[in-house]
Amino acid sequence: MWEFREGGNEKGNIKHLDLVLIDQKGDAIYAEIPPDVIPILKPQLCEKLIIFIGKFVVEKAKPGYKVVQNPYMLRLNRRTTIAKSNAHDLEFPKYTFSLTPIEILPQFVKNKERFLDVLGKITAVSNPAVVRNTVGDIMMRRIIKLQDLRGNTIDLSLSGMQVLEFDGDAVLKIGEKNHIIAIFVGTLMKQYKDGTQFLSGTSACCWYINENDVPAIKAFQRSLPLDATAVEKIDLPNEDQTHVAFEEKNLLQLNDIDPFTQKGERYQCTVTIIGIPDKQLWCYRACRTCSAKMISTSDGFQCTKDGGCPSKQFEWKYKIPFIVADNTFSLEFMMILHKKSMRTEHPSFEVLLIKERHGKQEVLPLLTTQLCAQGSGTSSALVPTKDLPDLMTISSKTPTDQELAMLTQSIAEFDDMDIDKSPRNWDDTPAATKRRPYDDIEDDDKKHVFKKGKKSDMQPSTK
Repeated sequence: MWEFREGGNEKGNIKHLDLVLIDQKGDAIYAEIPPDVIPILKPQLCEKLIIFIGKFVVEKAKPGYKVVQNPYMLRLNRRTTIAKSNAHDLEFPKYTFSLTPIEILPQFVKNKERFLDVLGKITAVSNPAVVRNTVGDIMMRRIIKLQDLRGNTIDLSLSGMQVLEFDGDAVLKIGEKNHIIAIFVGTLMKQYKDGTQFLSGTSACCWYINENDVPAIKAFQRSLPLDATAVEKIDLPNEDQTHVAFEEKNLLQLNDIDPFTQKGERYQCTVTIIGIPDKQLWCYRACRTCSAKMISTSDGFQCTKDGGCPSKQFEWKYKIPFIVADNTFSLEFMMILHKKSMRTEHPSFEVLLIKERHGKQEVLPLLTTQLCAQGSGTSSALVPTKDLPDLMTISSKTPTDQELAMLTQSIAEFDDMDIDKSPRNWDDTPAATKRRPYDDIEDDDKKHVFKKGKKSDMQPSTK
């Protein structure tokens, strides 16, 4: 059971309460409780509780981010009845997962069809640290390294409350002399800007560590040597230890950036918004599974993703262009850049981080006659399983008050630095993107925030 909150982060409003239910035969299904019903039903529910449930609605499963492989889902409501069962928990299965081998995980980067469940030996664990992600948000993070029997490895990143719920100290202590075998469920494959791939723990993520009643874990144990290699401790620095310097450039210099050879480079500049193109569409029909553009056909809407996508459902997403200038040149930027063109004369940039707000500028920057003669500098074509000794089971822990304070206070301190609380009538920034209620993924490639007149970090866009 987990909460999905607005914006996919722990500070947002609860959009719905999610459940994975499993019956006596081992069949599993996803269930959802809407926000107005959560106060009624949540007090009657807890993980590992066996219940009778009635008066619910059966619907087709959502097209993406499937937690279990079931064509249907349950939606609970105000009339739903829940009664505790007297059945013994030994009569019911406790786990449900569909394991994906580590070696084929890379093919699931940016795949939103389903969550991934992974089995491996924990070889390293980091400390919990307060860090800033690629879009500038402050968050608590922990890194876990998993290894399969062939030596393939993958980094798994936990964030927020899950960082504290994961008992890293117990893993390190027990892991000094013992194997630590874990199954993580509810993850997604992501990719950093530099191309490094990793597993990301979502709000649906949970783990089973050294559980002796899981055949897959015991099978993995049987294939390991008797002597265990100690789990390594990774030193993950906190935000105040990590200052990333971005190269300062003016717009004329940015105009000379080659998006082919300088892809992934980051820069910062100080600019003023001088205009918003009025001949470009500000939104588009986005596939609910892969976010690609949907086009109208004779039998409804069709996804335009290369290789094909069976989804027929869409939602509206924004793609806000704006023109910025300094005293050297002007260029076009995008708030949300789902597709990026290499065909335009001038490069385009996406905003990754807003560092400073200078306020509204009274006089717009003037370009020299020579620069003006080169054109406006805008790019309007954008968008578009012998017996074995028992393993030492490690359960999730309840964070202490001190740990919770560390999580909330640290993030609050950074938030206070980033938020301008002064009223500004002219700053009426629209939402950067529309998210479906079940999309609880923080997508570093697509989450961008922009406010007028601020200093921004950016990178050249490519297709």
